[in-house]
Amino acid sequence: MGAQTLHFWHECIDCGHHFTPDKFLYTCPDCKGLLLVVRDEDAVKKIVGTGGHARDYIDNLRYGAARKRYPNDSGVWLWRQFVLPGFPEDAILSLKEGQTDLFEVPEWLAKELGLQKLFIKMEGQSPSESFKDRGMPVAISDALRLQRDYPGLGILGVSCASTGDTSAAAAIYSAYRRDRLSCIVLVPHKKIADAQLFQAMAYGATVRAIDHPDGFDGCMKLIQEFAAQHPEYVLVNSKNDMRIVGQETIGLEIVQDLGWQPPDWISIPVGNAGNLTALLNGLLRAKDLQLIDRLPGIIAG
Repeated sequence: MGAQTLHFWHECIDCGHHFTPDKFLYTCPDCKGLLLVVRDEDAVKKIVGTGGHARDYIDNLRYGAARKRYPNDSGVWLWRQFVLPGFPEDAILSLKEGQTDLFEVPEWLAKELGLQKLFIKMEGQSPSESFKDRGMPVAISDALRLQRDYPGLGILGVSCASTGDTSAAAAIYSAYRRDRLSCIVLVPHKKIADAQLFQAMAYGATVRAIDHPDGFDGCMKLIQEFAAQHPEYVLVNSKNDMRIVGQETIGLEIVQDLGWQPPDWISIPVGNAGNLTALLNGLLRAKDLQLIDRLPGIIAG
């Protein structure tokens, strides 16, 4: 089967080299730098539009008649032509992730904290109960696309290292297509919550607890070595830049929740800065396409 025309590519943040999305890469093959997905903005403007037209386009997918068509009931995939223009809809895997509540805390609490208003994005409402359900369906869908369109790659499954959330998300999404993808997970011995370990095992992932002196970092090193030796198992940790693409939709959804009026500040948790990168990418592009007229401040902790 021939691949469809995709209006995005991978770009190395160090050397700037571009790579077409016809194989899985989690680092630059030239300099080993990290990759980011870059979009053909002219194609995005042609499909989605700019300004009010773009806002109407997205609002119709979320609130209008178009919501009834799969996968528009996904808070990730309704943004597909903005974040991954041209991505084939028949390769998309969605479990109705995203479109989570933006909960306003009581006025007394906001004032106690010295704020006029305070909202909390309830990402625990997604399938595996964490924000990892934003990036994982994109990474898994891309693995399915590559498996289908490029059978010579021999893709058999996905792999990751985790202390809980990533493994749960990888397991639940790959389990839905267990007929095509298996899932391998490395976790640090006795450094993962029982409930999250149970999630990965219950969804059928092959889980191995590693007693490594470096804990998660040791597991991450091992899974990267495994993925390098076994490219048939796509790495779905946040080094997979398709994960970052999915996580961009958190910030995009927040501004849509607020009627396209950005908040003064967005506060996010930061581990290896994947969330921060995703938030900045999404909001900067939203401003460039005039979905929003200003950028919020970001508190990363």
